[in-house]
Amino acid sequence: MRAWILLLLLLAAGIPALSAADDAPKPPVNDTTPAEAELGRRTAEQIEKEYKLVKDDAALQRLATIVADIVPHTERPGVVYTVKILDVNALNAMAIPGGIIYVTKGLLAAVESDHELAGVLAHEIAHNALRHAKRLAAKEGSISLTQLATIIVAIYANKDGEVPTGQIIVASELLKQALINGYTVEMEIESDDKAMEYLAKTKKYDPNGLYSVILGFRQMEMRRPHVEMGMYKTHPYSDERKKLLEAKMKELGVKINLWNVVNFRADVQPVNDGNDGYQLRLGNVGILTFTLPGDAENVHARAEDAAAAINRRLAKDYLQQFDVSKDADGDTATIRLRWMPVFTVTAADADAAGMTLEAFSAMIVQGIKSSLYEQLVLRN
Repeated sequence: MRAWILLLLLLAAGIPALSAADDAPKPPVNDTTPAEAELGRRTAEQIEKEYKLVKDDAALQRLATIVADIVPHTERPGVVYTVKILDVNALNAMAIPGGIIYVTKGLLAAVESDHELAGVLAHEIAHNALRHAKRLAAKEGSISLTQLATIIVAIYANKDGEVPTGQIIVASELLKQALINGYTVEMEIESDDKAMEYLAKTKKYDPNGLYSVILGFRQMEMRRPHVEMGMYKTHPYSDERKKLLEAKMKELGVKINLWNVVNFRADVQPVNDGNDGYQLRLGNVGILTFTLPGDAENVHARAEDAAAAINRRLAKDYLQQFDVSKDADGDTATIRLRWMPVFTVTAADADAAGMTLEAFSAMIVQGIKSSLYEQLVLRN
């Protein structure tokens, strides 16, 4: 699965509207201090010296739309945001003072839905809405704008551990180890919490999107050797974030259901242009092929109905392996997900597959379980 690196850090920005254009003029920012605006300008200048920007109008509009949906529900609903895409394959996003949000093309390619993308953007916007950059600078008032901008870029550049953590620390001797250790962890947790609230308030983006992203990050950590960062830790470990997000979702009354926010669906694919039936698939697994000679139209309709029924259950519940069952009644067998019937197969279906009804229905159950297991391993 995706290797998520969410070094989502430092915001403080401005006032009304929204722009996704790189060079679109922005109206005056009423609640951004001159120092914050200058910090944003210097940081953007450094980032764009190091990385090329991607000109993709459709992707920029997608990002701009999501940001516009989220911003009215934040503590700073009048902030102007400019969204830019970096020509970087690593999976990352970052917001800087002045209201600029950078998203890498790698991240855009990896997210499986607007819900996941909204989770990342809501987290970034939360940094800004909570004035984290301003708070960070105030905590160590002697940091210069240039030094703080350098630190932001150094942390961002540490995408895959390419920059030793020690180099990040010494980017400014004025940024104390305790500041790096405690304050940025606090900000990340606070931004996760607020992002969940924003997403819930939109009534458009499922908070499970952010939860799914953090689970992806957790999978990445599990595949790598664990290194205790100690005082150099700048982000809470994803296990910690997972537990906090689960508590927040419970508080908001949001059920955990990743199937709403990832690309995991049942669909129907013709076999030999439909001449040999229609295969019902769940994720990457073929569940069964509906095939009755001389009845192609009915077979296709049954396959589509079965896919639709499975997808309705996926949207309703976070189904797992133990939720799949079957029961037989004479010449038919009903497949159930969490005890609710989703479709029925017949002895004629089994005969067409060269199997008994018992064996045929057992094969279907095992196929659904295998598909669910594959997805659960990837996401948990």
